[in-house]
Amino acid sequence: MSLVETTHYPGAEMVLAQLSFVGVSAILNTYGVGRSLASVAWLAYRRIRYWLFTLAGRNPLSSGRAAVSYAKDRQVVRVLSEIRNSPPTKLQHDSEGRTLWQTSVGRFWTPPGAEQHYVQLILWDKDDTLFLKTGRVANPASHSLGQAEGATGVYVPVTTIDRVVEQLNLPRVDVIKMDIEGAEVNALKGATETIRKFRPRIGIGTEHTSDLIANNEAVIDTILKLDDSYQYVCTETHPYRSPSKGLVLTPHTLFFSSTKTV
Repeated sequence: MSLVETTHYPGAEMVLAQLSFVGVSAILNTYGVGRSLASVAWLAYRRIRYWLFTLAGRNPLSSGRAAVSYAKDRQVVRVLSEIRNSPPTKLQHDSEGRTLWQTSVGRFWTPPGAEQHYVQLILWDKDDTLFLKTGRVANPASHSLGQAEGATGVYVPVTTIDRVVEQLNLPRVDVIKMDIEGAEVNALKGATETIRKFRPRIGIGTEHTSDLIANNEAVIDTILKLDDSYQYVCTETHPYRSPSKGLVLTPHTLFFSSTKTV
């Protein structure tokens, strides 16, 4: 019998729904004692939440191989805590133009030009002109493509990752990172050749859609259809009441890597 078929105990959804409050309360109540204890409480909350949702059959995507291990979850909590308290800082530039950074995961060098080359484009699955909704002026990161009727915004050109890689004549693509407010599936389809040729690691934020769990499923399905050598891990999950599946533990970020080398 699969976990999804297990019998739910009375009041299970109510208990699971309160987990976010329990976790936040533990952190806030402990923070006055010290940051170390707050991090321990945060980690304990994440692990307990994971197991309760899994045992209740409410963890459809982030269990088994796709789950974050205890060691990795501990590292995530440590890094996020340290980033909050000590953001990355530049230490020095050398004579060859490289930059030495101090970060929560150690020191590393960036090559010359790594900080200067940005291409500002809106990504889609084809070259087109679409409407960008810009109603939330105070939070530009929340702008999204949508219908123009009754909305505040502007028409913008869109393109594909494959086209950008071709135009820039990139010899390799190692990483693709997306946080694009629901346009993930279209952007991935526009990166078909890039993904198949270079097999980059892919990190995707999957929140801010009408059904987060459905969007996660669509993203996973899209990448696996492009290249079935990819595996994924849910690096950040939260309780969420899905219109299609009810209260479930839902990924907010997915990390993909291929089992094959280029």
